[in-house]
Amino acid sequence: WQSVKEEAEILTLVVEKKYQNKGIATALLNAGMAELKERGVLTLFLEVAEDNEPAKRFYIKQGFRFVSTRPRYYFRVNGEDVSALIFQKNIL
Repeated sequence: WQSVKEEAEILTLVVEKKYQNKGIATALLNAGMAELKERGVLTLFLEVAEDNEPAKRFYIKQGFRFVSTRPRYYFRVNGEDVSALIFQKNIL
């Protein structure tokens, strides 16, 4: 997490593949949001590579909504540039 005043951003949220789909990411996200609420954070942001379908589904299921795109934000080894999708959730 990174926060400034009433806004915060998830920098990284990763669960090892063998532990995925067991509610761990949801628990981590909820614990983090509870801590952020205590600090007075109102809005949480994150970005996801446009081709990361599992992450997009997860965050949408958690109540995040798409707000904008950063074109060609991620550079892939194969030379392909992938846009970042910005998501937002009001948490207070």
